[in-house]
Amino acid sequence: MKLNGPDEYQLTIAGRLVGVRAKDGTPHFVFPATAKKKPKLYVASKDGVILYVGATTQSMSVRLRGGFTADGAHGYHGYSWGKKNHTICLHVWYLDGDNTTPIDLEAIEAEAVFLYRQQSGQWPAAQTEIHFHPSDTQHRDCARQIVDALKK
Repeated sequence: MKLNGPDEYQLTIAGRLVGVRAKDGTPHFVFPATAKKKPKLYVASKDGVILYVGATTQSMSVRLRGGFTADGAHGYHGYSWGKKNHTICLHVWYLDGDNTTPIDLEAIEAEAVFLYRQQSGQWPAAQTEIHFHPSDTQHRDCARQIVDALKK
């Protein structure tokens, strides 16, 4: 199991997603963030404070669209951090490996949230759900890689 990244994007939000800018200035998501079925872990942060950690196998544009347009149907209300007018940073990591599963991705997500809680004393400010699965050293190492990268 290998975690690649992060790719960094700036998201401009005005009650909905109105702009995406890659670190190199490209005004949209770029591969591998656009890949379908590619396991991704993403972290939304503002001024160095983690707001939300999520995991998906969808392209980032499809995943974010779902989080920004959710209306509570079926119990999902979407991203609370997407309801404000602000600019945030989105870091995206990619999980590679022949035997990786969505469960691995969710285990890393939970471990990253837990590690952040241990280090900061608080849960991510807008974390609304988390999926817990048994984890091992590889999952915890990936989580450490994520949290450490966000400190830089």
